[in-house]
Amino acid sequence: GDPVGIVQLGRASLITMATIYALKFSTNTRRPDRGQYSFPSGHTGITFASAAYLDRRYGLRYGIPAYVAASFVGYSRIYARKHHFIDVAAAAGIAIAVGTMVDMGIIIL
Repeated sequence: GDPVGIVQLGRASLITMATIYALKFSTNTRRPDRGQYSFPSGHTGITFASAAYLDRRYGLRYGIPAYVAASFVGYSRIYARKHHFIDVAAAAGIAIAVGTMVDMGIIIL
């Protein structure tokens, strides 16, 4: 196992989702299906946080499949009319930045 990695993945996920929900509730943008809290996408954020962390911690062997899966989640959120492209792109950017900073030790929770 990798207990340090598990803790860091938890940190990256927690910080990503806290950032995303702070933005969701402060912007309250409409979804394509007219629902609330579109920006940014939580599903996309959590999957990209995991992908970014796996890539940084364990390399491309785990990173590439994780990014493919995360990209599919983002695509599916747009396809299902739950999010606009900007919602998905912003969530991915936030998650990648947070995952990278946690791995580098820049963010410590």
